[in-house]
Amino acid sequence: MNIYVDDEGFLYVITDTGVFVYKDRVILQPTSTKEVNPGPQMMIFPNPATSYVDVTTKTPMESMEIINFDFKTVLRKVQKANSFQLDISDLPSGLYFLKCNNKSGQSYTAKFLKLD
Repeated sequence: MNIYVDDEGFLYVITDTGVFVYKDRVILQPTSTKEVNPGPQMMIFPNPATSYVDVTTKTPMESMEIINFDFKTVLRKVQKANSFQLDISDLPSGLYFLKCNNKSGQSYTAKFLKLD
């Protein structure tokens, strides 16, 4: 069964064999005015990287951690800034997640690729 709404607000229900079952006009109203995707809260560059990454966040952070692809924390430190550089030269090659936490309890996560 296929259900869709056209540009004029008509709801259609059609079976998988193409038989028209139901048509009605619907009124679509927004349920929220909050922005769905406010954009990136954190940027990491260069990405991929070999020896360091520069991290910029929209709000100052309290702490950060680097998590490997096995979800093990490989580095954790206090980082009270919204722009900082991390030395990743000792990390093996692979995909990592950088998780930053602010003082309000919000956390932001981004991934980066470490190359040798």
